[in-house]
Amino acid sequence: MLEEIAKSENYDFAFSELYERYSRNLYLFCKHYAQSKDDLQNAYQEAWISLFENIRAGKEIKSTIAFLITVARRRITDSIRKSKKKPEVVEFNDNMILKIDEEFDSEASQLLFEAINKLDEKYKEALVLNRIAGLNGKELAEISGVSDECIRKRSQRALGKLKLIILELNKDNGNE
Repeated sequence: MLEEIAKSENYDFAFSELYERYSRNLYLFCKHYAQSKDDLQNAYQEAWISLFENIRAGKEIKSTIAFLITVARRRITDSIRKSKKKPEVVEFNDNMILKIDEEFDSEASQLLFEAINKLDEKYKEALVLNRIAGLNGKELAEISGVSDECIRKRSQRALGKLKLIILELNKDNGNE
């Protein structure tokens, strides 16, 4: 599709198709990792601008969503380094997993927030990118720089660890 966009006379239409296809997943990724609204907006916009510029320049992009997320992640990481702040634990709620637009506030969602934030970063990333952003193993592997098999195992381990953390938190809260 990217080659078609680069050659297309109706560039705006083709780009809007890409935007419609990938904007939600990119936004969810940025929302999870950015420390502020400004960082979220900057990373989100920079990713789209970079994609636009690379397409216009005729550069090969193997996976659009992987490209967008990689640019956004670099932008967010740079922003954190420049601010010299340690990244805060960012809580995201499970309505992203269930339904993005529904408000879901319960004890179960708070437990899920806490459990996800206790995961090691590599497992949290695999869970967020797969379950929330909807990326497949190949796209995750490209972003993370590891093999498809490694990503598959990470995703499985992330879910297993999440279950154990939830059980532990339930026990600590007296809910067995």
